[in-house]
Amino acid sequence: MDKEYIKGERLNPVIRHPTEPKCPVVLLIDTSESMAGEKINSLNSGVNLLINTLKNDEIAHKRVELSIVSFNSVVDVIQDFAVVDDMPVVNLNASGFTSMGQAIITGIDLISTRKEIYKSGGIDYYRPWIWLITDGEPTDMGPRNGKYYETYDDVTASGESINMPESFFETWDNVIKSVHDGENKHNFAFFAVGVEGADMQTLSEISVRAPVKLNGVNFKDMFLWLSKSLSNISHSGTNDQISLSSPDIWGKITPK
Repeated sequence: MDKEYIKGERLNPVIRHPTEPKCPVVLLIDTSESMAGEKINSLNSGVNLLINTLKNDEIAHKRVELSIVSFNSVVDVIQDFAVVDDMPVVNLNASGFTSMGQAIITGIDLISTRKEIYKSGGIDYYRPWIWLITDGEPTDMGPRNGKYYETYDDVTASGESINMPESFFETWDNVIKSVHDGENKHNFAFFAVGVEGADMQTLSEISVRAPVKLNGVNFKDMFLWLSKSLSNISHSGTNDQISLSSPDIWGKITPK
């Protein structure tokens, strides 16, 4: 345990290794019913591989802080920001719908709060990352020109769409504006990864960066790529520009 901590006044204000600059990363993980089986099992293995790989990095284990947010019918911050040394084994289960919109807003709010804590403690930090993983489309938001159905069977049966509440569209507008503003102001970097079944067009509209379609359930190589990228960043200066390697080994960039 460190001999020195810095405490703030907000959610999980304890900062380990406070003399080290921080690299905050939020994982937004789809745990809806369609992720059950091989997908969620491979994802759990990948997240734990990420944590263990970073633990073995003499610099990254002090600087990278992870937060994990799962989303299905509800959004759950299952792990607030912590250095990897303090993180337990991750074992997510899949069920329910896909509250992607609220999950994204939650991730952005977590980043904003953590940055305030860094600033209040005089702690330098790298540009935060938000890493979204999903195999579907959001069930809590959508554009006004879309068509929406109660179930997939409704599409094939009658083809008649249903009317959605105004809040459904307002969440979409809020998410698009929040992600794009955050990227343009360099408040964070937002990445979207689509697993088999994901609506890549929707991800393309949400993300400023082109989304990546995962090759099968190759979460292992994706999280190894992520750990290497975070290691490279944490070994650099907070104002350095770091080039990311191609994701070709684990996924395919979807042109916008």
